[in-house]
Amino acid sequence: NNMASMSTSPYSPAARLLSQIWETKKSIKALAYDKNGDLEVSKSTYAQVCHILENQNVLSEVISSIKIQCRNESLLYVLIYELLMGPNKKIRGGGALKRQIMKKETELREVLGQCSTKTALLTIPRYARINNLKGTMKSVISDLKLCSSDIYLDAHVPDLLVLKPNAKISDLECVKLGKIILQDKSSCFSALCLIHGNNIPLQGDCIDACAAPGQKTSHLASLLPKSSTVYACDRNDQRLELLQRRMDQLVGDTRSVVTKRVDFLRTKQSDFPNAKGILLDPSCSGSGIFTSLDRLADGDNDPDRIQHLANFQIVALKHAMSFESVERIVYSTCSIHEEENEKVVKQALEANGEWQLRAPHCLREWQRRGVEVKGLTSEQTKCLIRADRGDETNGFFVAYFERKNVNKLASNLTDKKNGGSVQHSHGKASASTDLTVYGGQFKSDERGANTKKEKQPNVAVGDGKRPETGHAKTKEKPAKVVAKKREKKLAWKKRQMEQKKKRLLEKNNSKAENK
Repeated sequence: NNMASMSTSPYSPAARLLSQIWETKKSIKALAYDKNGDLEVSKSTYAQVCHILENQNVLSEVISSIKIQCRNESLLYVLIYELLMGPNKKIRGGGALKRQIMKKETELREVLGQCSTKTALLTIPRYARINNLKGTMKSVISDLKLCSSDIYLDAHVPDLLVLKPNAKISDLECVKLGKIILQDKSSCFSALCLIHGNNIPLQGDCIDACAAPGQKTSHLASLLPKSSTVYACDRNDQRLELLQRRMDQLVGDTRSVVTKRVDFLRTKQSDFPNAKGILLDPSCSGSGIFTSLDRLADGDNDPDRIQHLANFQIVALKHAMSFESVERIVYSTCSIHEEENEKVVKQALEANGEWQLRAPHCLREWQRRGVEVKGLTSEQTKCLIRADRGDETNGFFVAYFERKNVNKLASNLTDKKNGGSVQHSHGKASASTDLTVYGGQFKSDERGANTKKEKQPNVAVGDGKRPETGHAKTKEKPAKVVAKKREKKLAWKKRQMEQKKKRLLEKNNSKAENK
């Protein structure tokens, strides 16, 4: 009885937590921590479930290829994970479900070897944006080289460094001091496009409409001149407090950043009289963030939730377009859904004829563009920016708007005179640091590891901190050898059990004789 074994299995806590995640569609953090931020399950259980979620795609394919009678799917996932990917590569304890699994151990390992390369998710590089308000490229790189020898310049975003996926830099002093900001590549597109979407950089004040936690706000501040002010808005007290702490750490008094506890939808032109640009990165499904465990069970494909979010996004974008002084708007999401991206853009353009889509000058070399939907022309779709895991970054969407009849002389579509600010910045950086521009080197390393060493690919959906070695040792041995050893082990266990029963029987008989 699988349900009965659930209560006595050493893997019961992990199975229960996993089941709750699937049933409630909540994140692991929301279920595993209490209101005070204390962990309600053991650290080992939390880590176990994290790794199962990381490898869920591979485990699903393995489990679907075998026939095991089981009424507790979550426990099945836990046991299969422990056998194939766990630290000890074995299942502790006993039970009917374990016996079923062990009978198919050889088959399971063979299926894992066949499916891992085609099911595994790409492990994206670790990105670190140099905060030029606090540190210099040269000083930061000298610190980074203490723990990572492979450092590259990003090809599209100035001041963005590319490191190995498993680069452990979170505890470096330059990170704690705010000289480096750990920010995914595609997340840097929003501020970059607002300021450099046109080949004439934006001048004036800017509004970050949904600012917390502040990575994009700090990026925006670093791209603007000292004379400009960034108004960072958030309606939640706790998020605003976090935002203010981040601005104190990352910006300080180097730029003017004003945090405002306000609902952006309730703001008006007079609140920001000199605003020229708006960065609107509203709440979204987060369906593009495949490197976050919290997103694996957040219900990011629920149609009702997506439509509810889209309704808010449309209202927010229309409101942004109502500011008379604003010349440029960037609308961005970390969603892959058309409902939150192209369809929101279409409705906003239909509602306000004063605005037009433009292809961001700073990303003119970026290949992946928007998805065609009814109501947007082919030319408009080509103005939209999309990113996904194939680009070695998280899924992202950017729409860059300009008010019509503004900056007529600035052609952000055809100017190719000086290669743009991004390449110019890289030219200086590479000359002073001897770094080369990233061209997929870590992606090649991952493919090489899969084909040459026959290791299980790192299918983690996190930042690569925990490399999986999978079934490499077992794979090296022929299936017949493995089966023969297992038979010997089972025979030995059977003899041990028989001897134990014999001893117990003799002991009971002895007690009966003495009475």
